[in-house]
Formats: sequence, C-alpha cells, structure tokens
Amino acid sequence: MKLQFWQEIVMCGGKTYNILTPTFDLAGIYIGEYQRADYMLFANGSQLRKLAALFHLIGTFRQSILYLPLKKNGVTKYIANWFWDSKGNDLLLFHHSIQLNIHIWKQLRNKVSQKGSCISIEINEEQYLNLPRKEYDSFQFRENKDCLLIKRKFDTIFLIGSRKVFTYMSGCLLPLAKEGAAYFKKYGGHDHIHMDLFLCQKSGQFCIDFYDEKLWSTKYGE
Repeated sequence: MKLQFWQEIVMCGGKTYNILTPTFDLAGIYIGEYQRADYMLFANGSQLRKLAALFHLIGTFRQSILYLPLKKNGVTKYIANWFWDSKGNDLLLFHHSIQLNIHIWKQLRNKVSQKGSCISIEINEEQYLNLPRKEYDSFQFRENKDCLLIKRKFDTIFLIGSRKVFTYMSGCLLPLAKEGAAYFKKYGGHDHIHMDLFLCQKSGQFCIDFYDEKLWSTKYGE
C-alpha cells in the first residue's frame, strides 16, 4: 500500500521533531475513552486497513511522529454513547525512544501546518499477518519490555510503543478489516479485537472495533 503524508520538521522546547500527517481522508475513524484509562477505536474496513499500514509505518520509522487529526471528524450519535465524555480525540503515535513530553504537545501541535513536503511511502501492511501464536507469548512475561503505553491529554490520545508492538498490532487489524462487514450482516453487531495483551498497564483496556457508519445506518438508522 502506498500512502502519502505531509512531512514537517518542527522545533519545540529545544528539540526537533519530524511530524508526519496523512494527506488522505481520515473520515470514519474515532478514538476516545470508554471509561477512565480504557480506550476504544472505531473504524470501517478500508480505514482499518490503512491503520494497519500506519501502525507498521510508525514501528519502522522510529524517528517520526505520526499525527492523525481525528477530532475534526466529530462523533456520530452512536459513537458518542461509547465515550464517557461523548468526545472524539486526535491520535498521536510514536516510538518510545523519541521521549516526547506530552505536556508540550499543545504547543507543538500549534506549529504543525499540515502543509509541509508531500512524501509517498510504500508499506507492506500484510508483513505481520498470521504470525505464529508463540510470537505473542513474550508479551505475557513479566520481564517483557515491549509494551504499548496509552495516555490522553489536550484532546489527544497518545500511543507510545516499540517497533515490535506497533508491527505486531498491525497484523492483528487486517482480519478485522476483512471480516467486520460480514460479521455485522450476520450478527447485527460490530466485531472487535482487544489489544490488552500489548498494554504496559495490564489493568487497562484498548479495544478496536469495526464500525461502518453507512452500513450501520441501513439497519439502525444512526
């Protein structure tokens, strides 16, 4: 899959950051807090496939910050019921080695114009599809250092992790993208996948759900 991004080099707090913002449409993706420290992301099949590519990308491009301005999408009436504050959020993904202080994100975001150099990146979003189950065993070990940290501030949800976490998560999204519509037509609900295995805080939850607004409205009118 080839995707295009605005690339900007932004200075903030004495450090330089490489910010990538997708040029393509992000409509139909929603992320928020189900309850305090429990997070949910909703997207249709096409967008889930792109998210798989984006997870793979940020796992590989360790020096880049990926910014998805999703808040402008608003939320549907149905999605609002899933978030405790009925609000959507922007999404920021980056490798933990960047060590971005999220408290400067508001200042940094104000410097992002989304009009930098346009670059194209080829991503094999299927590279981590169908990994053997044993590949995931290490995430359950107490000694495991590869984990996903999720934080929220300034109407933004931050996903911070390692290469292994982001790339392995990318493979998990593809079956959901492919089978979500069929699941809805058969059962009338939305298929989902729990990413809790990858979380640093094992008491928290991170659930990614298939949700196609047009498909949903044909059955429920919302």
